[in-house]
Amino acid sequence: MASRINQAVLPRAIRVIKKSANAHKIFNLIKNRFSLLISDLFNQTLIYGLPPVFMIETASVCNLHCPCCDCGRGRVKRKKPFLESSHLYRLVDELHNELWMILFWNQGEPFLHPELFDMIQYASKHRIYTITSTNGHYLQNYKGIFAVSYTHLRAHETVLDLVCRLLL
Repeated sequence: MASRINQAVLPRAIRVIKKSANAHKIFNLIKNRFSLLISDLFNQTLIYGLPPVFMIETASVCNLHCPCCDCGRGRVKRKKPFLESSHLYRLVDELHNELWMILFWNQGEPFLHPELFDMIQYASKHRIYTITSTNGHYLQNYKGIFAVSYTHLRAHETVLDLVCRLLL
């Protein structure tokens, strides 16, 4: 099992490094890892550098009502159901030299956000690797998904094959 995980993680890590690497990001990562090492060594919290990965909740609403999900059960209550894209753009503008990756999910269905593709493209233009997840109900615009970012579509697969493989 461990070898399967390593085989799956390593290619993604290489893609992230190839797409995102620059001197600022590498130095920030070194500072980040150094502060972790010092914190462990002296058993005292030291924060140096910025997180290399951010998780952004683009939508706190969902079209499904899954019983095991707080959002689906209606327990997630936010004042605004969608992230204002200007907040993401400001974050990317200020931190693009330190950020390696943005994960576009937390609670809710990211594809409900009307500007999700624009936000992913904006981060990608600033050399930030992006990942998102979906329940698959809003994948009608396949061209937008493939134009925005790299996918794991194999030569013999259809889009439906890809979605099934990634979701299962």
